[in-house]
Amino acid sequence: MASVSARSKQRLLSPVLQEGGRSALFRDWVLPRGIEGGISATIPRMSIEEIVKQLQAERDRLDAAIKALTTVPGSNTPQSKRKRTLSASARRKISLAQKARWAKRASGGQAGTARPKRTMSASARRKIAAAQRARWAKVKKQAK
Repeated sequence: MASVSARSKQRLLSPVLQEGGRSALFRDWVLPRGIEGGISATIPRMSIEEIVKQLQAERDRLDAAIKALTTVPGSNTPQSKRKRTLSASARRKISLAQKARWAKRASGGQAGTARPKRTMSASARRKIAAAQRARWAKVKKQAK
C-alpha cells in the first residue's frame, strides 16, 4: 500500500481544520443567534442535484482524509499484515527441538534440581495450633 506524504495529508485535512470541523457545504450559512454568533438562518437556494453533488464531493473529501489518517504509521488502527510462513525445514527443526524438551521432562532430567520437601517439627505445629485456638476463642468471645 502506497503511503501518503505528510504534505498531502495536510492538504486533505486543511479545509476541515481551518473551518473548525465545519463542513464546506454549510460554510456560508448564517446560523441563529447563540449558535456561533449568527443573526438569522438563511439557506442558499440551490437545486436538489446541486446539494447531492456537493454532499458527494464532501463525502469523497472526508473519505480521503480518513484514509490519510488511518495510514499514518504508529496509529492504533490495525494494518493489513502479511502472514509469515516457515519453510518445511524450519518447522522440522522447531518440532524436533520441542520433542527433545518434552522427552527431557518426561525422563526426569530435572530430578537433581528439585527442592526437598519441607517438614515442620511437632513443637512448631503445636505452637501454631495453640495460636490459632487462641484467635478463634477471641473471635467467639467478641461475637457474644
